[in-house]
Amino acid sequence: MTQTEKQKYSVLHKDGNFEIRRYEPAIMASVQMPGSYSDMSSTGFRELAGYIYGGNDEKMKIAMTAPVHVSMADSTSTMSFVMPRITRWKIFRSL
Repeated sequence: MTQTEKQKYSVLHKDGNFEIRRYEPAIMASVQMPGSYSDMSSTGFRELAGYIYGGNDEKMKIAMTAPVHVSMADSTSTMSFVMPRITRWKIFRSL
């Protein structure tokens, strides 16, 4: 089984069971939808999963990474997958 690639980060603050992290810059595939986190967590995840499982312009399967980033505003939510290093290299190589 392949190990999931994790986005690199540094810990800015740690208190008990939580950390405040600063993640390195990355290329991400994102979907933004109106609604709540619960709306995004099912519909948004399925849409992004379709993209990384070959539903993209190149028909390329893309490895899953961690973490999945989620942000919420007043009326919209955004979910983002970090593109793996090998995929980023392929993107820049083709430019």
